[in-house]
Amino acid sequence: MKVIGLALLLTLISGFAVADVEVYTIQEEDTLEKVAEEKYGDALLWFQLAKYNNISDPDLIKAGQKILILPEAELLTKINEWENLEARIGKLEKQLSRVLGSALEPLFEDNFEDDELGEKPQGWLFPSGGKWRISSFESRILEQTNRRAPNSAALVGEKEWSDYIAQVELRIAHSGETGVFAYWSTHHENYRLRTASRRTELEIAKRVPRGAKQYNTITLGKIPFRLEDGIWYIFKFEVTTHDSYTYLRGKVWQKGETEPGTWLLEASDHSSSRYGNGLAGVWTISIGTSYRDARFDNLKVFEVR
Repeated sequence: MKVIGLALLLTLISGFAVADVEVYTIQEEDTLEKVAEEKYGDALLWFQLAKYNNISDPDLIKAGQKILILPEAELLTKINEWENLEARIGKLEKQLSRVLGSALEPLFEDNFEDDELGEKPQGWLFPSGGKWRISSFESRILEQTNRRAPNSAALVGEKEWSDYIAQVELRIAHSGETGVFAYWSTHHENYRLRTASRRTELEIAKRVPRGAKQYNTITLGKIPFRLEDGIWYIFKFEVTTHDSYTYLRGKVWQKGETEPGTWLLEASDHSSSRYGNGLAGVWTISIGTSYRDARFDNLKVFEVR
């Protein structure tokens, strides 16, 4: 999507005429603030100058580097035009993303309506304990109710699954964390989009083996995000495998609200221990005896093409 947007942006801005352009060579002691002050009498115009010259980090300019200096009025006009175009393209990208996402056929889907109440759902794996069962809550759901069960996982799919989105509706009640798995190979080898710090943060985490029976949890990315008690949310976790890295991104929103047009959290795993495939599923952990339950519904796995 970003490639399409950039190509369109470059096509559109190429039609704008450029007049009275000065080619300036950066000197040894120059900063963009200094150049903006000298050329425009306003050091604050360094930002527009950097954007016009496609300089992503103004601290990394070098002596001998050439930049373009436009008259101030024309510079401000062009930056305003570009920003308007970027906003329009971003809106179109979000709309297209929603259209493409809604058109995808699920690789796997389970709403638990065909499973027996009080039993575990057919075709699922439960490798790490917990009290999992089908319950009734407006519709049939998958529920974990053991207040003392640590790191409980429920999994579906094939170990060969790769390049997919795992999406699930979830709700947790009292003193616990929750999330969704991707690329699960073993209890000690997986990625997850999960809550952390008593549901005040959202993180992408990786679990790696440490010795025969232990593991380390590595945080690949984290943002502040409060998950309210007893509220249904939708977790969406995309993981794709590339030649030298695994790319992960996630978003979370309340059920019934509009899906965010952008991903809230993104991360890359470039390590030699990165994972390239595995099962999908859901995860929860109790924190103290006040934990009541975690509930899951409408798990979907979409192949990323």
